[in-house]
Amino acid sequence: MSAFEDTSITEINIPSTVTGIDYLAFGGSKLKSVKLPSSVKTLENAVFYSCKDLEEVDLGEITNIGEECFVDCIHLTKLYIPKNILYFDMNNLYGCTRLKEINYKGTKEEFELWVTDELEDWTNQYKIICKDGILDGN
Repeated sequence: MSAFEDTSITEINIPSTVTGIDYLAFGGSKLKSVKLPSSVKTLENAVFYSCKDLEEVDLGEITNIGEECFVDCIHLTKLYIPKNILYFDMNNLYGCTRLKEINYKGTKEEFELWVTDELEDWTNQYKIICKDGILDGN
């Protein structure tokens, strides 16, 4: 079991000395929102798995994200993804039924370059808000 897994913690201030977050670190916890400091570059698999109260996540400046990080975060409505991220699979968002918009901190072209699934899969499910406009299925 990880340090905060399945705890009643609702908020956390992650120190700027942290560079990565381990497997299931906050899985099943009661976190409401998370803003990662710019020092965090890596999230291992399932870091926020089944955080059912999690509503908002700002991924700061991460570059690497594992699998199933947000699976079953059923109250997640706001997600901020940095432009320097190397990989993000839609399966990370399985079960995030309230998530309708994703805020991407890069341009539309940059988003299209790193998306691992078909762009249409993303835009049919989410409105992608980029710094130079919106990508959506309409």
